[in-house]
Amino acid sequence: MPSAHDLIIFTDEDGYPWAAFVWGEVDPHQVAALITLDAVEEETGYTEAGLADTGCSWPPNVQTHWLKQLGDDTYQICAESDEGAQRITGHRFYPQG
Repeated sequence: MPSAHDLIIFTDEDGYPWAAFVWGEVDPHQVAALITLDAVEEETGYTEAGLADTGCSWPPNVQTHWLKQLGDDTYQICAESDEGAQRITGHRFYPQG
């Protein structure tokens, strides 16, 4: 079972949260339990009201996504078939789709 230490919350260049996840294929219910408002606020400074003001989706809709690394600290959501794609289980704050 993943722990809070496994949860990663990425922000964009403006500091808005865009993904909260754990690496790999994990039970979505276990990951959703980790993505709390307290965890998001601690990592990003955004409260529930702040998330709503930015248009970020809440509550978490946890599912499988794929990430690829573009640079040292830069990642992008991608297709499973993309070179370098890595499976994650988590929530995309925005955009959805």
